[in-house]
Amino acid sequence: MIKVGLGQAEGIDTLQTVKAAILKCEHQLQGFQPLAGIVLAANNFDHQKMLDEINTRFPQIEMIGCTTSGEFSSNYGFSDDSIILMVFYADDIEIK
Repeated sequence: MIKVGLGQAEGIDTLQTVKAAILKCEHQLQGFQPLAGIVLAANNFDHQKMLDEINTRFPQIEMIGCTTSGEFSSNYGFSDDSIILMVFYADDIEIK
């Protein structure tokens, strides 16, 4: 089984925005802990603070990501001041 959580949140405060994106992912994962994630974020955020919060909520996660000049997801649409977090859980696949 593979589950995916997708959270996009818009804002100017790094901690509030990443927490909102994480909550959306957690809701979609329904209690499963993600193994890997992709984060896309506007360059105006404090990226270390953002990654620290993701790692606090998901301590075993493998992350990759980049800054953007505009983010887009099917759940939220376009924004140039948002964080998109996509996380993956799999019960029989190792993600590294």
